[in-house]
Amino acid sequence: LNREIIADYLFVFGEKTKEEMLSIGLKGEIIVSGMPKIKSEINIEAVSNYIKEKKPYVFIALSGIGLLTSKQHHMEIVSVIFQTAKKFTEINWIVKLHPKDNEGNYYSPPKNVKILSNSELKKNNITNTDLIQNSIATVTGGSTIAFDSLLLNKQVITLDLKDEFSNVSHIKDGLTFHAKNLKEFEDQINKVQQGVEIDNISQRLSYYYYKYDDNSYSA
Repeated sequence: LNREIIADYLFVFGEKTKEEMLSIGLKGEIIVSGMPKIKSEINIEAVSNYIKEKKPYVFIALSGIGLLTSKQHHMEIVSVIFQTAKKFTEINWIVKLHPKDNEGNYYSPPKNVKILSNSELKKNNITNTDLIQNSIATVTGGSTIAFDSLLLNKQVITLDLKDEFSNVSHIKDGLTFHAKNLKEFEDQINKVQQGVEIDNISQRLSYYYYKYDDNSYSA
């Protein structure tokens, strides 16, 4: 196929995107421009004052019930998270609701789980970046918040009990600690607490998705 680019140039973040554009027959000037800029000034005081406890926390950011996630699957994921939170009482679990999610899907959370709505975060001047940067890890499924976390050098644990996210790029490319059941999820939490990192994560992230060099933004 001969698919010409209408614009003079097409800028992409990483080599993988360029390769995919070329593989579908796209013709034209494709430039790997590097990663987007994520602010480095983190609102630590606002986060700590709002959470009010000094214990380390895991940041939970699920994509909610929708195209990728059935209601049953979402509720089962929440159940696994809550069961794990009850076992790992030495850490807090901060849940940031997706705009299409609601607190009713997180019935009877353990004492060390805090549910945050978008309106609460805005009121307290707290962003996703703040919550990610202050956490020990991010837990998600198919959400692109996984990339936000990886760009901020945070470990990501993905939880998929029904293989609904198997084609999601950050899972398929092995950029996360992945769990398919309660036991695996507990094991991944243990790894994060012990400081275990995924092999060559920075190199793979930078080559496939976000090129790091003097011409790229840095976090």
